[in-house]
Amino acid sequence: MFPFKEIRHAATIGFLRLGRPRPERHKLSGRTVAQAPLAGSDPYVQIPLTAGATRLDRFGVSPISARRSDRRPAPSYRGCPVIRAALLLLRREQPRCAAVLEAWYPGEQDGNAVAAILFGDVNPSGRLPQTFPPSTAAVPASSGDQWPGSGDGQDAAFTEGLDVGYRWYDAHKVTPLFPFGYGLSYTSFAYSHMRITRSDAHLAVSFTVRNTGARAGAEVAQLYVDDPAAAGEPPKQLQEYQRVYFRSGRSARLTIALTRRSFSVWDTASQSWRTTPGLYRILVGASSRDIRLRGFVRK
Repeated sequence: MFPFKEIRHAATIGFLRLGRPRPERHKLSGRTVAQAPLAGSDPYVQIPLTAGATRLDRFGVSPISARRSDRRPAPSYRGCPVIRAALLLLRREQPRCAAVLEAWYPGEQDGNAVAAILFGDVNPSGRLPQTFPPSTAAVPASSGDQWPGSGDGQDAAFTEGLDVGYRWYDAHKVTPLFPFGYGLSYTSFAYSHMRITRSDAHLAVSFTVRNTGARAGAEVAQLYVDDPAAAGEPPKQLQEYQRVYFRSGRSARLTIALTRRSFSVWDTASQSWRTTPGLYRILVGASSRDIRLRGFVRK
């Protein structure tokens, strides 16, 4: 889940605006729609519109085209759109509503899973496995030679090299719309007291995570390593992560172990792993762009 700005879709996708919610109770929580955490005066969801979409008016649902002009201001919503699509371009614009629920690919229990989050029975704790760009031009493969490739798409140029995914945005100092590892929650978490200790060939990174909000929930603590410049590696790379569930006000001491491979790169000349001498930064946070704790280790 992440804050909502504006949504566009390359395929035939439209908005389905739902009318003012009736005071029905959700079977799990017993709360009414108006009492749900993301409920508003004009909630709506986004689902694919098929050829039979015009018959949805019998259910009191009216389709709204997603292809609106940039010059015409979009309406504001207090609800939460639910996205079930892969080809999304989210632009940094004036906020339209409180948040977006990215449901990815639905299964048989899709409706129950989405309802449990919207009604507050489940605290969302998913994290983005990819970076959402601010525009189509601000992506690693933005030229035709990169994708679909030249020669009728037979030859693709991988000019980004090692800077794949979030690494490219860091290396080129491009601010993503939503970064790798990002996700919202109905509660909040604080990080503190990082300590780095050595044990034989391993490195132990310990830190404390505390649930500072009023709701129970899960946090995904992520550890990145930033190699010295002489290594020729991307600015930082994810090495490990831990997902931990906390009740409100509770804290836990987490320890993530790093091995020699965590600080090694493949040397094609010697056909072996090697460690570049220098200072390595140890970064702990809630996403690739939300670093809470920093430490150093020399190799």
